[in-house]
Amino acid sequence: MGIKNFLCFIFLYIFTAAQRPSYVVYLGRHSHGSAEPSAHDLERVKQYHHELLGSYIGSKEKAKELIFTSYKRYINGFAAMLEEEEAAELSKHPKVVSVFPSRVRKLHTTNSWEFLGVERNGETPVDSIWEKANFGEDIIIGVMDSGVWPESASFNDAGMGPIPSKWKGSCNSNGGVKCNRKLIGARYFNKGFKAEYKKEYGHHPVDPSLDSARDHNGHGTHTMSTAGGGFVPSANLLGSANGTAKGGAPLARVASYKVCSPGCTDPDILDGIEAAIHDGVHIISISLGPDLEEGQEFFVPEYFKDATAIGAFHATEQGILVVASAGNEGPKTVQNVAPWILTVAASSIDRDFPSDVVLGNNKLFKGLSFNSNTSPLGKYYPLVHSVDAKAANASYTDAELCADGTLDPAKVRGKIVYCTRDSPVELQKSFAVSKAGGVGMILANQLESWTLSPQAHFIPTAHVTAADGLSILAYIYSRKSPVAYIRGSTELGQVAAPIMASFSSSGPNYLTPEILKPDITAPGVNILAAYTQAQGPSDAFPQDPRRNLAFNIVSGTSMSCPHVSGIGALLRKLHPDWSPAAIKSAIMTTARTKSNVRQPILSSSLLKADPFDYGSGHVWPNRAMDPGLVYDLTTTDHLNFLCLIGYNTTQLYMLGTSYTPEDRTCVSPSFVEHLIITSNLGAQTSNRSMYSSFATSFLPPTLLLLTRDAAVPRRHAARRLEKPAPPFLPSSSPPLPATFTGAGNTPSQPHFPLPFAAVFPSLPLLVTTSRARIAPPPARRSSAMDPFRRSVTAAIEGHHLLLRCVRRCPRGTMEHPKVVSVFPSRVRKLHTTNSWEFLGVERNGETPVDSIWEKANFGEGIIIGVMDSGTF
Repeated sequence: MGIKNFLCFIFLYIFTAAQRPSYVVYLGRHSHGSAEPSAHDLERVKQYHHELLGSYIGSKEKAKELIFTSYKRYINGFAAMLEEEEAAELSKHPKVVSVFPSRVRKLHTTNSWEFLGVERNGETPVDSIWEKANFGEDIIIGVMDSGVWPESASFNDAGMGPIPSKWKGSCNSNGGVKCNRKLIGARYFNKGFKAEYKKEYGHHPVDPSLDSARDHNGHGTHTMSTAGGGFVPSANLLGSANGTAKGGAPLARVASYKVCSPGCTDPDILDGIEAAIHDGVHIISISLGPDLEEGQEFFVPEYFKDATAIGAFHATEQGILVVASAGNEGPKTVQNVAPWILTVAASSIDRDFPSDVVLGNNKLFKGLSFNSNTSPLGKYYPLVHSVDAKAANASYTDAELCADGTLDPAKVRGKIVYCTRDSPVELQKSFAVSKAGGVGMILANQLESWTLSPQAHFIPTAHVTAADGLSILAYIYSRKSPVAYIRGSTELGQVAAPIMASFSSSGPNYLTPEILKPDITAPGVNILAAYTQAQGPSDAFPQDPRRNLAFNIVSGTSMSCPHVSGIGALLRKLHPDWSPAAIKSAIMTTARTKSNVRQPILSSSLLKADPFDYGSGHVWPNRAMDPGLVYDLTTTDHLNFLCLIGYNTTQLYMLGTSYTPEDRTCVSPSFVEHLIITSNLGAQTSNRSMYSSFATSFLPPTLLLLTRDAAVPRRHAARRLEKPAPPFLPSSSPPLPATFTGAGNTPSQPHFPLPFAAVFPSLPLLVTTSRARIAPPPARRSSAMDPFRRSVTAAIEGHHLLLRCVRRCPRGTMEHPKVVSVFPSRVRKLHTTNSWEFLGVERNGETPVDSIWEKANFGEGIIIGVMDSGTF
């Protein structure tokens, strides 16, 4: 999702008897395994898909017509046009995990790196993660989004070496798209979109421009350049946020996977992720989620009725870190909640765009806006209320809102016009004032509860609160000749940050309340990054004639997600043998829960935020370089989690080899002895005192606690830590010791019975299973080892724990013994940066030697696949 309340144009699909809806049929893993399948293997899978469907609809030939895409390499399944009854029958097949209708997703719509600490005053400190990771050199980031604008300077390959040998991807040249040593891949996937289009419009031709990876939306270009864009000096939006634009891993390679055309359908998302796995990306960045119509009840589909969760499961199994946006729907609507996904919320950085109004009586009212928002030389201009300058045929209401064509040029020319705000994007108002000859605009909120948001207006503009607007109106009507001028600037380091964005989707987790989501927060408010030149700065105002803006400032969890994708690329460069879970652990356990003024992170209401808002806390890249301890997870651990929440062994066997129907039983979460509990542990002071937040859905009388955690700096070969029990546990509880014998090893395993008779019955929560190790290097994992659960007493910020009960519980059940899930395809939307400085990887435009950029060589050689709207 891109901007708050960002709406991506999506067709309304109406199901009729004559028009079959599209479904995804998910079959789990492939019998040919995850190694490179041969052409014979791929053809055999395709034929099996035809035969399977043909056995239900009468013929293999008819199946070929109805199946419009098959997933043959890593994800086993296909997408087809089916009747509801056919889908229901197919879901009962013993080899089918799930069948679900295709849903349409929407896109979740750059002093941030200095704010994040990787640069200082434009330089890279020697201790920056940029310096240590050599700016992510040769790490490959794949972005699932709306495509890419390949001509953008952020994707210039000057000075970059040969493309990494592991890259197996391609570049589709439709639409004039050209790749290079920076942008090493660009592909589009729209079979799902075309199926939905055909269902609604029959054989009416589809816009041919959709058959290209080129980004006509801007979202994909923005997210990709945030994750892995190169250095571009003098980047700005109409004079605002001027500076050097750069991504989190400036020397990484990037690959665009256009899965949004414009809606993002489930079949296309799965196509894009499977392609990215095959192509050899290290990181997948996904800034999109469910597209909810106004008034529609929020819901999250089961894990294996969710295309993003399915694709991410298989990508993680192949060692690829998947980062996804939490969503832009506000409180209690967090999305992309699968435990194997790193889910990112959005918060502000310490930059603001003030645009103040100075009245003729010298009173000043603070506002916000982009643009070179200053009247020439501070000159005063006549000030008029829009309703007093309305055209003869215009209504009072339309003129009050400065609707197009409602202003009389004779009454507006050379004046500043006072207009009333009525929607999130108001560029059309300044456009209307500009067309009528106005030289400036004061935009006042209707309600005091509305927030202020800077936008790229056509003329100097100041967006002010409702209360200030009333004061300005009082001035206008108390003077015979009211006057004013507008002055604007960009301010850095003048505001407390981070503050959680009002739009950022927060928990609790709708699907599995025991799993705390989001996992982390990162810069996502007013982020400057590259943009398409196919449209103006806002798709909410398509009439905008400005088509030559190389950069745009956008807000959304779509913008925070690629920040973390870039940081993940740097960590992959520094620790090439780390698993996705280890990278996720390093990011989460080193997060901070205090702002730049050493106060707790605040919500958008300026109240103290909590883990449901920010997860583990705010990402801090330089800390993540050397977490001291990482918690690892394998596919087996994820299957154990699924087992715990009710999936049966037959279903799990179709997902991985860790389970067989014969010798394993599942754990039922409803059994009273079981508890899943979550902890967020944050640094409250410089000595890392513990901050905890817990939530439980049921409480057992006794638990066996298995712990595998302790903070061991790399300089110690061996260390024993004893941590006291948390304050809410009985004082008789013994300390929790952990002994490490060397880097890369796991500690000894203490355990003791733990009474939980009356411990906080309702607080925040999360679940993951994890085993810890000293880092670096990572420990060798043993498939025979049972997953160890984290202790509640770790003095480390922002990670998860699972307390395991003494007895196992009865087997879970599903409607059919061989079916994991059946779910409809949905259309997703994109979750729409001075953010890298805010994140600490650069300082004052330079890369410190201790920056993750430096250490990871800017992500060089890492390939980022972007699932989005294409590229420009």
